[in-house]
Amino acid sequence: MPLKREDLDLSRSAEGNNESSKDYPVLLDSGNHTYLKRWKLGEGSFGKVYHYRQQGIPPKEVAVKFINHGPGLKEVDMIKRVTFIGADENNFLKVLEFFQYQSKICIVSEKLEITLLDLFVKRKYKPFSLSEIRPVAQQLLVALTALRRMSLVHCDIKPDNVMFVNLHKYPYKVKLIDFGLTRRRTKLNRLATIQILGYRAPEVVFGCKIDEPADVWSVGCVLASIPSEYVVNFVEDYLDTMKFKSLIKRLLCVDQIKRITPEVALTHSFITMEHFSDGEDDSYVRSAQNFMNVCQPIQDFKTNAATADFVDFYKQMEQGESSEKKSLPQRVKLFFTKAFSYKSSSSTALFERQPEQKYHC
Repeated sequence: MPLKREDLDLSRSAEGNNESSKDYPVLLDSGNHTYLKRWKLGEGSFGKVYHYRQQGIPPKEVAVKFINHGPGLKEVDMIKRVTFIGADENNFLKVLEFFQYQSKICIVSEKLEITLLDLFVKRKYKPFSLSEIRPVAQQLLVALTALRRMSLVHCDIKPDNVMFVNLHKYPYKVKLIDFGLTRRRTKLNRLATIQILGYRAPEVVFGCKIDEPADVWSVGCVLASIPSEYVVNFVEDYLDTMKFKSLIKRLLCVDQIKRITPEVALTHSFITMEHFSDGEDDSYVRSAQNFMNVCQPIQDFKTNAATADFVDFYKQMEQGESSEKKSLPQRVKLFFTKAFSYKSSSSTALFERQPEQKYHC
């Protein structure tokens, strides 16, 4: 469900129940929907997340994040950016609406099942097989590719921020969550302390220039922390293990200039499975291919007129313009007037899709 125009009005406060201002309401009214509180899901530095049920027919289970006003406004800004390019297509958490409740910003999103870290603990730290890791890697790389196109850096990729959608219906379908620390590339500076220890890129530690490759390093750390023991019984297992090690080495290249980009990583043979024998009737290969069925095929894209206008508009917002050119309100009005004039199946579509489908860009 895309964000509605009225959802962008943060001046509207929500009505809760008669609990004190320190409590989170049992009944939460956004103006568009009413939500019934179920239980607490978690909390972080800036706020807490609760499980709510959206009232209606049928009712919908959602997650509501209550976040402090200042950080909340920054997160909402990033959410609007990633929502524009498509949450489901790029494996981002889908946000349904946001509004203000008392001194908090409420962000209502789809309710996902479990984080990668919690699943690892639930499995009693049983390592993941390479066939299980592959779809997770592919989907995270798709998300990084989308962020890179927008010149955004997530800055907080870790197992807690990778969530499985529904292990029963969509095994190993994951999404990237929590855009509270996401920043525009141009807003990052050398002295910024981002990412938690264990997933922090070398350039951040040593105060070098920070760019999109910092997220690539974090994804490499996430993938390297959950693999199976290297018990090789067959040729296919051995080849797969070697390809996985090769990808990890390129993701964790200390030199950020030489570090693999997410677009190139999607073409790596560990992701594409090109090293598997064609037509081989092997249980390992079949299992690997079945796990990858959860991944949406990545399609070739060519830039259309709407994309070109959006990229131009975004660069103007990033770099600013001289006083001789159009004012900011004029540029915003011109862009959205043109954007909604394009004939497309979706007003948020940025790319024209080509017929050829494959599991890499």
